[in-house]
Amino acid sequence: VTVSVLYWFAPMSLETSKVFLRYEAARVAAEGAPAISPVFERQQEVLSDTPVVTTTDKVLDCVLPPRRWEEADGTPMVQRVDHHQVSREALSELRETFEFKLHDAKARRQGICTVRQSIYAMLFDELLRQVTIDNPERGLVLARVRDELRMTSDAYVTLYEASVNYSARKMNEATRALPEMRERMSVLRSETDVLKKELSRLQAKHAAMLRCVEEQQAADHKKYNEERVFLEHQKLRLQKHLDAVKDAQEAERRALRGDDDEEAEA
Repeated sequence: VTVSVLYWFAPMSLETSKVFLRYEAARVAAEGAPAISPVFERQQEVLSDTPVVTTTDKVLDCVLPPRRWEEADGTPMVQRVDHHQVSREALSELRETFEFKLHDAKARRQGICTVRQSIYAMLFDELLRQVTIDNPERGLVLARVRDELRMTSDAYVTLYEASVNYSARKMNEATRALPEMRERMSVLRSETDVLKKELSRLQAKHAAMLRCVEEQQAADHKKYNEERVFLEHQKLRLQKHLDAVKDAQEAERRALRGDDDEEAEA
């Protein structure tokens, strides 16, 4: 089976699938084998403009790179993932191993748990191997999903670390500025006390002025009432005097008219 694809991969973890992923027996690396890492090989394929035509074995080597190391005597070794499907018994054993690993590592069932995440990542690589053997195209899609999830997780980790560093930096800045802020707070408290005293003084002065104004208004009102009563009495006296004068003048005029009448008769 051959497929034509454009590879896209993220760097793989160093702890990838050492428990669940099945490998073939290690063998001496072939003469003239490239010394560059498989990740670099995949990156070069990504940069290429031409699609890569490959077999199932090649797809497996790309999505799950072979292990490469050197023995103590300098012999280069390589170990590729197993290219054969597993039996039902092996799947049952894999499930038991997975559950035992979760229990043994005390992984939390809920919430964020790096231990559970690592175990599930190892199991996912074995699932990816089996899917790729069954259908290389589906395996490539699943590998892209895996790598994108890893990139998303790494982005969240980077964002978290950046936020932690930012908060720590801000906390350090606040800690360094704390003595100055405390001194400023002490000065502001002193100014507040002075302003409160000044406010109390002005309020007392205002109350005293209000009392003076009220007392002055009361005195003026009393004086006005007294003057009004006095003037009313004066008015009454003058009115009585005027009435008496008018009565006297009227009586005098009557007396004069009577004398004139007597003289006329005589």
